[in-house]
Amino acid sequence: MFESRGPRTASAVPQRRLDELACYGLTAHSSQLKKHPASRRLATLLATAQRLETKTIDDTLELLDLLMVTELLGKAQREADKQKVVKHPRLAKASAWLAQAVEVLLEAEGWSEDVRLFEVWEMIDAVVPLAQLRSRVATVTGLVPPPDAEDDGGWRAQMATKYATVSGFVKLLTAVIAFEANAEGRRVLAAMQALPDALAHRSRRHPVTVLPLRLIDPLVVTGPWKRLVFGHPARTDGLVDRNAYVCCVLEQFHRHLKRREIHAPASSRWRDPDAQLLNGAAWAAVKDSVLTDLGLPEDPEVLLAEHAERLDRAYRVVWAALAANTSVTIDDDGKIHVASVKAIEEPPSLIDLRKRVEAMMPRVDISEAVVEVLSWCPKFMEAFTSIAGTGPHLDDLDISVAACLTAQALNITYGPIAVKGVPALERHRLGYVDHTYPARRQHTREWRTS
Repeated sequence: MFESRGPRTASAVPQRRLDELACYGLTAHSSQLKKHPASRRLATLLATAQRLETKTIDDTLELLDLLMVTELLGKAQREADKQKVVKHPRLAKASAWLAQAVEVLLEAEGWSEDVRLFEVWEMIDAVVPLAQLRSRVATVTGLVPPPDAEDDGGWRAQMATKYATVSGFVKLLTAVIAFEANAEGRRVLAAMQALPDALAHRSRRHPVTVLPLRLIDPLVVTGPWKRLVFGHPARTDGLVDRNAYVCCVLEQFHRHLKRREIHAPASSRWRDPDAQLLNGAAWAAVKDSVLTDLGLPEDPEVLLAEHAERLDRAYRVVWAALAANTSVTIDDDGKIHVASVKAIEEPPSLIDLRKRVEAMMPRVDISEAVVEVLSWCPKFMEAFTSIAGTGPHLDDLDISVAACLTAQALNITYGPIAVKGVPALERHRLGYVDHTYPARRQHTREWRTS
């Protein structure tokens, strides 16, 4: 088990044994633990502490995932949709003014070659005053991202306003939980670990809502985050937006954590899945049997080459089919668009047949159908006996049984079936019949025996 002296480690102990010790340590009383030798008590304490640590880290990261999905990303997307509706009238009005100015500019192309610039400006000013034109340009610039920026729907800007929600735990997350990362997530993890020092920076030269460029990693800021972090147009004072940068790093940290490119070794759910793979002597002992069972070669190069060739042929077949299929198009962004399929109209004969069949169907209640079926076999009601062993002794028992069967078939209570003033359908009568006479599972037997 564990040595009573030297380093305390559980790496050489089977996981099953650690689980047994942890379960015992979490449920046993202190008086029971005192009865064991010192090595057993130490092993139980270490296994229990490891289990509690794993459970705590799992709960923390699951809470982080829930916070990101519901409170941050989800709400940011909904707020962005609302802001889009609010901004649309302003953007549409400003764009209409700019469109008029551009139309005048395009018309100037057909004028004489010796036209001067001030003449063009006079023509534009006659349509749109220059002061209003500058105001409309500023409005569009503030509402529309730059041409080279990716369109994210505006949810990142809304997420950046939630700095107060995330500032508290981003300072402690990487300090209390040990994280590791592969090559894809290593830079984002380093940026996340550097956030506490960056947020602790204070300067009298600039407000706390900005950070010096030297305290951040610009390479982790990609896509639409660049416009929010560095400003649009980009700032020239060497400062960046603190709120946007923190949310940028946190969003990418969460994305890499979901992909396990960033992982917590002490966690059971958020750990590195590759760490559970066999290697060294353990893999050499079972390698032959595993490869034989899976039908895989020891050298994967040949297998990967075959799959690559097969994938290439599939791509070429699909590309050849797309050239001849006008219903499928691919835009400049690589997205596939499929034309809508027109529904086949129903022939008049099918419509007429449906109407005739519907007209021929009888309009009856389910309870009436049950009563009619019961009348086909009178002996069926004679087979009903009460819990006392006597035969039917109630008047209109068939009506009460039909109502009970209807309620059971429709999976409803007796409320919609009961009718006041009708003795056989009173609510108390139906309950009495249901409890006094055979249950639903015996109805089939009574029907068959009759």
